[in-house]
Amino acid sequence: MADGNQSDPGQTTPAKLGGPNGVWMAGSMRFGQRDAQSGRPSYDFRSEGITMGMDHRFGDSFAAGVAFGYGHDRQDVGDNGSRISASAKSVALYGSHKVGENFFVDWLGGYQWLDFGLRRYATPTHLMVDSDRSGHQWFGSISAVADWRSPAWRFAPYLRLDTTRGTLGAYAESSGSLFDLAYLDQSVDYTSMSVGARYERYIQIGRSGHLAPRVRLEYQYDIERKGVARVGYVDQTPAQFSTISGFGFSRDRVLFAGGAELAFDTDWSIDAEYSYRTGSDALGDNTVRVGLKARF
Repeated sequence: MADGNQSDPGQTTPAKLGGPNGVWMAGSMRFGQRDAQSGRPSYDFRSEGITMGMDHRFGDSFAAGVAFGYGHDRQDVGDNGSRISASAKSVALYGSHKVGENFFVDWLGGYQWLDFGLRRYATPTHLMVDSDRSGHQWFGSISAVADWRSPAWRFAPYLRLDTTRGTLGAYAESSGSLFDLAYLDQSVDYTSMSVGARYERYIQIGRSGHLAPRVRLEYQYDIERKGVARVGYVDQTPAQFSTISGFGFSRDRVLFAGGAELAFDTDWSIDAEYSYRTGSDALGDNTVRVGLKARF
């Protein structure tokens, strides 16, 4: 459930104003759907999450911090009531290095604990089968950011690499039916490359506040997707299990985003953004994010 693709590299560079310490909190809501096509069932999802963090600026060229997050996700598959409910708890370290007059390297790395509640409609018996699964994953991101600004505007193109290395535990359905399924342990490795740019304008409010509306455009491409699952009936041996791919979405996507930051002074601000991500699989992916930041 970690979603490095939704990060905004232009936001993590060390601030020139305000105190050296920062605390922040951000909440997000994500939702989308895909109609049934090419033998694949319809797909609807929605998720909510909250993340809190704190950081310290160690000088003009380096800042680092720690963040904690919790998220919940529900996916409805098809029209017969099949669904996946998931929760995730995460911890991450992040930092930003100034490596030139207008250039930064931002990074993030963390660990996530996953729990799934699964409900499957079994066609032969017309029954709902419930089961549970757990897992964990490491995730990381590194970005190269150019940051050009004036008193009236800011332009920040960037290049980012996101990766996850996850493991999902084995589980078996236990309704007592001959059609109960069993899954073996599954590794899920994922790496994507993104290139994008962020542009914002500054509108002065009072002596020290400002409103900064912005737009962001990003192209994402998956350079690695490994998530093959081994599945079979519970009365079969693992050697008889079949393999299915764990990825059913397009390899490349485009993200459009718009938002604004309202800063009341150099010490605290409110930020909001809406983004829409789409690919050739016609999966519409919407995200709304709201955050609060304070420096002291």
